[in-house]
Amino acid sequence: MRTVAVDPKGAAAGAVRSAVNKATEVAGAAADAATDRVANSGLDRHVSRMTENLSDTVKTVTEDLVTTAFDPSRDQRNNQPS
Repeated sequence: MRTVAVDPKGAAAGAVRSAVNKATEVAGAAADAATDRVANSGLDRHVSRMTENLSDTVKTVTEDLVTTAFDPSRDQRNNQPS
């Protein structure tokens, strides 16, 4: 009778790789289906506008953060009560 050596760590790593690959496939399929539904429902224009608004907001916040980080006195002057 022949004995087969089993590498538990290798077997576990292979199982994890397989599960990750399957999860990636499922997530990709779900993303594709969601994209198709948005495109078919006419929401793509609305989503585009929302994305643009979000982008503008992030840009403004980032600019404010950088300004405050490099010139905190300027931010304090701008926030003084009138």
